[in-house]
Amino acid sequence: MKKKDRNGLPFNEWLAEEMRDPEFRKHYEAAEAQWLASKSIAAARKRAKLTQTELAKRIKTDQKAIWRLESGRQNATIGMLSKIAKATNCDLRVELLPRA
Repeated sequence: MKKKDRNGLPFNEWLAEEMRDPEFRKHYEAAEAQWLASKSIAAARKRAKLTQTELAKRIKTDQKAIWRLESGRQNATIGMLSKIAKATNCDLRVELLPRA
């Protein structure tokens, strides 16, 4: 995928234009899902007042694994999300909703 210059366009206009490209849309939607998961993991950990190391110990992994999940460098499995939810006193909800 070729990187394009925004040429001074506001981000929302640039994004709307880029989303017309099916390849760009595919990559954007994949990244968006990963970003949402990583931000949810970090938010749950912070609400529980845990460090990455403390969370890692609770779910029997290492701090680097938590860092990779929170930074979006690793995909979270449903099993991993379930462990994180339990360790942070959260409920895990996964829904597949029809598009509008």
